[in-house]
Amino acid sequence: MNAILQEKLNRQTELASLICNVQVATISIIDDQQQSVVVASGVPITAREAAFHITYDLVSSSGELLGTLSLLDKAPRHLDARQQKLMQIIAGEVTAEIIDHNRQEALQNSERDFRAFFELEKDLKRTREILERTSQLSRIGGWEADLVNKEMFWSDITKEIHEVPPDFNPTLSAAVGFYKEGESRRKITAALKEIIETGQPWDLELQIVTAMGKERWVRAIGNAEFENGKCKRLYGTFQDISVAKETERELISQKVSLAAAKQQAEQASLAKSEFLANMSHEIRTPLNGVIGFTELVLKTDLNETQHQYLSIVNQSANALLSIINDILDFSKIESGKLELDIDKYDLYEFSSQVSDIISYQAQHKGLEMLLNVATNLPRFAWFDEVRLKQILINLLGNAVKFTSNGEIELKVTPLGMKEDGKARIRFEVRDTGIGIKPEKQYKIFEAFRQEDASTTKRYGGTGLGLTISNKLLALMGSHLQIKSNINEGSTFYFDIDLATAEAPADKWESLEKIRQVLIVDDNDNNRTILKEMLSLKDIACTEARSGFEALDTLARGDRYDVILMDYHMPYMDGLETVKKIRHHFGRLPGEQGVILLHSSADDERIIKVCDQLDIGLRMVKPIKINELYNSLSMLIRKEKRAKRHKQEKEEQWIGGRLNILIVEDNPVNMLLATTVVKRIAHDARIYEAQDGIEAVRICRGKIPDLILMDVQMPVMNGYEATRKIREMTGGQRIPIIALTAGNLKGEREKCIEAGMNDFIGKPLVQQKLLHLFRKWLTVVIEDGPGTLTTEQEAKDTHFDMGILEAYLVGEDRSVLNQLLKLTIEELKLSVVELQSAAAAVDIRKINRIGHKIRGTSQIIGLAKLARIADQLDTLTVKREPEFGFLIESMQEESALVIRLMEEQIAKMGN
Repeated sequence: MNAILQEKLNRQTELASLICNVQVATISIIDDQQQSVVVASGVPITAREAAFHITYDLVSSSGELLGTLSLLDKAPRHLDARQQKLMQIIAGEVTAEIIDHNRQEALQNSERDFRAFFELEKDLKRTREILERTSQLSRIGGWEADLVNKEMFWSDITKEIHEVPPDFNPTLSAAVGFYKEGESRRKITAALKEIIETGQPWDLELQIVTAMGKERWVRAIGNAEFENGKCKRLYGTFQDISVAKETERELISQKVSLAAAKQQAEQASLAKSEFLANMSHEIRTPLNGVIGFTELVLKTDLNETQHQYLSIVNQSANALLSIINDILDFSKIESGKLELDIDKYDLYEFSSQVSDIISYQAQHKGLEMLLNVATNLPRFAWFDEVRLKQILINLLGNAVKFTSNGEIELKVTPLGMKEDGKARIRFEVRDTGIGIKPEKQYKIFEAFRQEDASTTKRYGGTGLGLTISNKLLALMGSHLQIKSNINEGSTFYFDIDLATAEAPADKWESLEKIRQVLIVDDNDNNRTILKEMLSLKDIACTEARSGFEALDTLARGDRYDVILMDYHMPYMDGLETVKKIRHHFGRLPGEQGVILLHSSADDERIIKVCDQLDIGLRMVKPIKINELYNSLSMLIRKEKRAKRHKQEKEEQWIGGRLNILIVEDNPVNMLLATTVVKRIAHDARIYEAQDGIEAVRICRGKIPDLILMDVQMPVMNGYEATRKIREMTGGQRIPIIALTAGNLKGEREKCIEAGMNDFIGKPLVQQKLLHLFRKWLTVVIEDGPGTLTTEQEAKDTHFDMGILEAYLVGEDRSVLNQLLKLTIEELKLSVVELQSAAAAVDIRKINRIGHKIRGTSQIIGLAKLARIADQLDTLTVKREPEFGFLIESMQEESALVIRLMEEQIAKMGN
């Protein structure tokens, strides 16, 4: 590349930098397969340093890439449409010049110099014209100061910006005088001084006051030329940026307005949430009284008419409460306040719980309730148990509502694994009900809508159930789908992707001894489900659709290890069939027993007749796979009517001299809470407080063993009262259980954050409160003749050997001995790990240790240790003095139970 072309490109890059207001413009061209770069304006910067970098390809008409034109600046910039258009013109001009240059190289040497001179003149003229036009459009002027001759030059645009006449002769001092007094003048003065001394260029946005007295924003750029270490010349550009500054001010103003609007919206949202919580509390409070007291009265001696009337009252109140819950849930979802609470759950147990909840309603209408859980379903998954259960119960409830005869089925099936490692699982609810017309199916997912008005009148409901379910599924990344035919039934289903985990296979004793099973059931689907369950254990099945078929099968001489007999069958029920089997065949050779499948677990007639007919076990439908295996195993072990997962019947009351404080502002709820507490803690002394202030006063005089604390109260609410109680001496140790009528997400977290230990919703249910009492109360054994608690009973609160013996029923003493020794070793190791984690305040490790100890303690019968471990498992932050007390309690209780277990080992050794 010769000097003439380089000069042209220098001017083009200078023009480009002026038009686009950038620090550097460069042209890179390809010359003899070598790349060379021309820097025309400003101090060179690298592409890495540049915050703004744009490149234009220089391409000939034949498509040949001749080079690139690049713009760089350390500050972020944006080219407007006019600047982009001008740059396209310049790029075209540069391309033309390079092409002309390449052509000239091919001409004779004598002509090349002349043509180069001619093209240079032509280019200068064109450049001058473009420069003048772009200067006018972009309001960019130029300036130059000759420091040797004390002369200064302003372009026409620069004079226009300053609003001076065309014949104005500027000086350096006069130019500085145009800058607005204050910050702008200080900055330009400092920049002039630095550039003259060091050559440091400037690029500043400053304010000037024009000759006409107008204030304007300008962008001033200055560069210096040195000779022999001395500054000889200053030059640069001067651009009017008042419009851009005004736009910037408007944007800032808009941002401020938006921020204020956002704050107002957040405050409105908070107010709405508080209103929702208050409405929930106010609406539920009277309903809690109605539901709670009718349940109490229903447990008293009533005649048939009274019981019927009160049952209707109780059902109506619960129906109203369900409607209120639907509306509140819908409101929360619409406002975006509802979030999912994901945790790990057992899918088999979850499915069983859902079917159990709805099975009574189905059986009450004479419907068959089927639970069809795929045998290859993963054992554990991570999901929101409450919300998924809400969806399925809604679908099953609708199925029961709209089905008058036939069956209801809950089916859970894995569809396969996704690339992210999650399993896609389908939940399906099928019924044999009235069905839905195809043209009406889309309506049922709309809020407050059912298939038609007559449906609403006939079956009731708010029409919100499916809408809420669909919105909850949207949070899970899914949606409801439907298959339905009129008078044939409907199937609602949805697919969700869940993280899953397998579990070790359960070991069922001696199931290999069962090879042949006779299934007697009139429902085809139920027989199919049972057959699939048994096939997993390689157990062959024979099916009979009625008692008559079963008798015919046995009459042919076929023999079976076990007979699964359905109770509800037409013409001849299960008990009548077993009676005839016993009469005609006696107890069959090799028969392990009969298992009766029935719908009601409380039918006294069934229990009595089963004993008479020597029926080994009874199972309540729908049948769960683990319960089936367990029942078969129990038959083999000759443990009549025993179940592996059967829980010891809990006592319905708690002994001991307890002091219970109930804090409740509503007199109806106070009476209900007092009544329920007296039922489960006969000897307790109950203190009543109407608000938080009275509760704090009572605690100052007497530290109670447990507090039931209402959350929303006048004067002082439950949160504030809890904080003040925790500040008292001994107040940290009191179990405080929150009472609330609200159901908003985050309320439990707010209670725990305020210092409460647990949470129970209204209306109070006796069994739930009893569970919490057993969880948090430790009955103190008092000295004196009035104390009825024995030393052994006191030890059982720490280590109850009976629980372990019940868990390992049938095992010999060596197994118990070995398990106790392993527990002692594990507990000692866990205490050491806990001390280390507590010293490092490693909350996650403390949670893991607490979770492990709790699991072991519940099996071994270490009730108090399990309660302390549960607190470690749910610990979120270190809050003294509770944290130190909790760690100390764990260490002391661990030492005590280790000693008690060692004593037990010594006894068994003797």
